[in-house]
Amino acid sequence: MKKRSIKKKMSGHKKQLLGGIVLSLPSMLIVAIFFLLPMLFTLGLSFTDWNGIGLDGRFVGFSNYVDVISERFFWQILLNTLYLIILYVPIVNVLALVLAAILFNIRSRISVAYRSVIFFPNLLSPVVVSFIWIILYQYQNGIINKALRFCGLENLAQDWLGDKFLVMPSISLTIIWFAVGYFMVIYFAGLTIIPTELYEAARIEGAGRVQQFTKITVPMMMPSIKINVIFSTIGAFSSFEFTKVMTNGGPGFYSATLALQVFNYAYSNLQYGKSLAIAMVMATVAGLVTLIEWMLLRKKGNI
Repeated sequence: MKKRSIKKKMSGHKKQLLGGIVLSLPSMLIVAIFFLLPMLFTLGLSFTDWNGIGLDGRFVGFSNYVDVISERFFWQILLNTLYLIILYVPIVNVLALVLAAILFNIRSRISVAYRSVIFFPNLLSPVVVSFIWIILYQYQNGIINKALRFCGLENLAQDWLGDKFLVMPSISLTIIWFAVGYFMVIYFAGLTIIPTELYEAARIEGAGRVQQFTKITVPMMMPSIKINVIFSTIGAFSSFEFTKVMTNGGPGFYSATLALQVFNYAYSNLQYGKSLAIAMVMATVAGLVTLIEWMLLRKKGNI
């Protein structure tokens, strides 16, 4: 009898496994066609001198990778990209989570209005957003510097996009303004599934709002935090519109990023092989950074 029951359980598990495989086949096929195959195709072309026309690129081995990495400003560009990640990812996620928590606790029509206003920049094109902030950042007639001069703080007026020390923080602020609403919506959705009983019990125990936020909200929001951190990291790696429109990588190469170099190699220099090579380098760096973030968040959230 025991053997029969064990056999029945094993057959039931096999059926479940087979059913899961059959149900996942369509999505696996979509991933293979639209992600894995293009990735392999890109990897193959990165070893050629393909010019973007036809498929007659000549195999050149690792020379594209050697040329890209040995470029004079490659390491500066790589550091710029990592600097953008360091500036952008923590600030946009902390700000989005705090805004979501504040608006969630308001619970009125005003909250809906504020959410709409904060989310609105994300509906605009990155190019439009870039031009808006160029107007704000202009040295002579920019709104920021005019406001500082009007308040008697002329010494604080800066060439925000022309100073090599200020250009990356200025671009980061622009991207944060553009993206914070998107991540706020995800955090807001995560807050709705936290049981209210936890907050009621904490209030009975005498916990204040700060303690409730740090001891209940943040731990319960770890799945959303993990998703947003990874999404924001990938978005920062792949974004080039802001640097292209606002500075085109200047001054010098102090605001150039890996994504911008992918664009420049392909469309400015027509060196598609090198463009794909630096794209593979960017994908590798992005994968390593994302993996480190995933491990840290997994350890922090114990999930």
